Amino acid sequence: MNTRQIEILKLLLVQPVGVYLLIQSLADKVKCSEKTIRNDLKKIEKDLQSVSRAALIRKPGYGVLLEIGEVEKADLYQRLFANYQVEAMNDQDRLLGIGYSLLMSKEPISAGALAAKYYVNKNVIKTDLNKVRAWLEHMGLTLITKQRIGIMVEGSEKSMRVALSRLSQLAGDSKSPFRYIAGQFSKYEVEIIQSEINELVKQHSLYFTDDALDDLIIHVLLQIRRVKLQHSFFIDDKDRKFLQDKKEYKWARDFFRKIEIIFVVHFSESEIMYFALQLIGAKIKQGSSLTHPLLNKLTAALIEEMAGEAEQGFTDDTILQKGLSVHLNTALNRLSHGLDISNTMLPEIKKMYPYLFNKVIDILGKLNEAFFLQIPEEEAGYLTLHFQAAIERQLKNNIRKKKAVIVCHLGIGMSQLLRSKLERKFSAITVTDCIGKADLNHYLDRTGVDLVISTIEVPLLTIPHIVVSPLLSDVETIKLDVFLKTLDRTDHFGRRESVLSTLALSSSIFLHQEKCHRFEIIEFLAGQLYKEGYVAKEYGHYAIARERMSSTAIGSSMAIPHADRSYILKSGIAIATFKEEIDWETEKVSMVIMLALKEEDLERTKQLFHELSSLSEHPGVLQRLISFQDKNIFLSHLNELPELLQLHLPR
Repeated sequence: MNTRQIEILKLLLVQPVGVYLLIQSLADKVKCSEKTIRNDLKKIEKDLQSVSRAALIRKPGYGVLLEIGEVEKADLYQRLFANYQVEAMNDQDRLLGIGYSLLMSKEPISAGALAAKYYVNKNVIKTDLNKVRAWLEHMGLTLITKQRIGIMVEGSEKSMRVALSRLSQLAGDSKSPFRYIAGQFSKYEVEIIQSEINELVKQHSLYFTDDALDDLIIHVLLQIRRVKLQHSFFIDDKDRKFLQDKKEYKWARDFFRKIEIIFVVHFSESEIMYFALQLIGAKIKQGSSLTHPLLNKLTAALIEEMAGEAEQGFTDDTILQKGLSVHLNTALNRLSHGLDISNTMLPEIKKMYPYLFNKVIDILGKLNEAFFLQIPEEEAGYLTLHFQAAIERQLKNNIRKKKAVIVCHLGIGMSQLLRSKLERKFSAITVTDCIGKADLNHYLDRTGVDLVISTIEVPLLTIPHIVVSPLLSDVETIKLDVFLKTLDRTDHFGRRESVLSTLALSSSIFLHQEKCHRFEIIEFLAGQLYKEGYVAKEYGHYAIARERMSSTAIGSSMAIPHADRSYILKSGIAIATFKEEIDWETEKVSMVIMLALKEEDLERTKQLFHELSSLSEHPGVLQRLISFQDKNIFLSHLNELPELLQLHLPR
């Protein structure tokens, strides 16, 4: 499937169950004719037959819908872009090509020239240029259009190089830009730089990560191209003074002497110093060539604050302390010399770990002020992964074996065989006894167990139970494994009702709103919470300030704006949905959930963020919520979220 067909399939996937989508509506959304849509639907239908049981249902006068179960729909949605990434690169490559050409060109480029180069009409180029313009603004650059002259990028050389090194982000690609940038050079040029970088690393016993090595290669390749195009870079006096006696500067100077001979190009002192700064700021696996003076204090303060906020035993985790020290040292060195910090995984981190990411952002806000730093959200994403890993280590260490009793109707020999299989295959289970069905109720009255594993149907029980074959086949093993994982999740979340439903205020839910600026809806929802007595009057102002630090969009058309807890009087949530998606920095949003969560509601807060994260992974459920215009129906479906999202929370 091509990019347009994938977009059509995505639109069908997010439609509420049983709701048809008009052909004309599809044509309007993907900007093509109805005839093209009908041809695309044939291709989509053919491709779906090999990967899914989904069926395209066409109904004259109504349109088309995708008949598919919710579980399969969520799975297909998650696999959609991964499965078709290679075939869907045409539009991405064009966007990257336009961005690269504009950043590299010394002369204006006309829209007509771009249209001719990529064999598309000017309307397509116009759409692409709007995307390029928005992205360049995020990079601190401006796209200038002059009539009868052309289009060009204006901004500092430093910002130009940062944009080039992050070019993959322009096309929404979360992978390293190495593949695209390297593709602009000959294989020989790339291999020479790789070889020289590897020699540098080996000679000085450096321990860079793979990503850091790729970044260094990209920077050198771009330096060669920029210098040949006479785009000069200048190092300020502060960095010159800092670098003069550093070994990295000597390494860079020796390195570029070789490069000058091979590529027949002269590099100024500023260019050599620029590369030396990249060496100092490169991510390392272990050790450090230059320890930042703030490192120890900042690491200790971050761990202490996070331990208090998340109520986790971070202070005794030596693995966490070591990992944060290595990572923060690199970040501090880069920030000290004005080097950017990139994180291609940031959107996924926000989506997967919204609770922890927002905790890190809030704490970094305080630490940035205390230490006079400007640690960006990209670094917050990396720090989130370190803290998440620490939490998972704690969970692993705290896992308690589940006590199970076996109910078997085939005698002692078969029950003991089943017991040995269970204990061999499932280390998380301790079998307390093997009994008959008639003894079960009496046994449960006097013995505390977590679950019952039976070879026959048993009376309705108040504790979890499962029926398996006495021989415990491979299919039965998988069935039991899924059952145990479900129990693990129920133990962790501890509630059945939707937390979002219990905290949402009926008087502060606004459905099918008209498009507006994201700051307007933040102010409006905060104002509603203030009227209801849930937050202080300044809450909206500080929620916008928090939004400026880092976007609260968590993917899948959702945003969760909020402010510091000191402005919250009691816990509550305000919600707005929109007829059309609104711009939320670099993302599109259809549902805004304004959070106001008190400190004492920590467990409920964790459960809420899990619910939101799960909701973002079920686009069909989310789009169904967004489609409702009746508040009572909306609230009713909010209450059913645990079942709809298959969270399997306990009774």
